[in-house]
Amino acid sequence: MEESISKSEKAYHSNPVIRILSWIDRWIIEVFEKFILSFGLLALSAIVFGVVIARYFLGFSPDWSDELPRFMVVWITFIGMSYCVRQGSHVKIDLFLNKMHGKVKKYINVTILSICFLFFVYLTYLGYNLTMAVFAANQMSVSLDISLGYVYMAIPIGCFLTAKNFLHLLIKNILSKEVIADLSERGIK
Repeated sequence: MEESISKSEKAYHSNPVIRILSWIDRWIIEVFEKFILSFGLLALSAIVFGVVIARYFLGFSPDWSDELPRFMVVWITFIGMSYCVRQGSHVKIDLFLNKMHGKVKKYINVTILSICFLFFVYLTYLGYNLTMAVFAANQMSVSLDISLGYVYMAIPIGCFLTAKNFLHLLIKNILSKEVIADLSERGIK
């Protein structure tokens, strides 16, 4: 760690609860995000390639060839949203933020992170209610014959992970002397 670490940052690092939560974040949640994204993209590519080859050469297309890739894209999108926040590569308009300096820049960044966190907490709530309504209605996919609730489940899970990553960034920015854009950046891990 750098010598410029403040007392609050040192207290953060020495707190056993924070250390456990950081370990869980790095070795369970981040691994889950990477697995879903890498396996999902690889499987999606293989399925779409296989279906195109089957259609072209065999004149055959499985019934599930439209639904499964679509459902996979939904999961990849919502988990990818969380991973983008982790990496600091989510869409943001920082034209004005880059022109500011010092405490004003830090306060605005903390405010933006707070709003994003609250927004994704609310989306998690809405997504959970929507998913439970779909499960309760027993809506099934046409060709795969699975509950659409499993597809909709990507919404609350992805929004919850995104909210968690925004909260983590918020805490890092509050305790750090600088503005931190991603969870792997200098400062508090």
